[in-house]
Amino acid sequence: MRSPASAIPEVVEDGVNGLLVAAGDGAAGAIRALALDPDRSAETRRPTREDPLRECELDSVFSRLESILPDLPGTGE
Repeated sequence: MRSPASAIPEVVEDGVNGLLVAAGDGAAGAIRALALDPDRSAETRRPTREDPLRECELDSVFSRLESILPDLPGTGE
């Protein structure tokens, strides 16, 4: 659980790869909800672990580079 402050919402998508709790609200309710639903808890952890690993795979890195190279100064025709 994280508060939706700073750049946290850019990394944590509420209900997908974590839970966002408003600052000052406390996380007890969110912790209880995850404790009572192990499947949901496991499902919110999966993308947090797998997505960054997938983004670092060479095929993914090369695809992203190929998509931006034409836009870089000095690389276009």
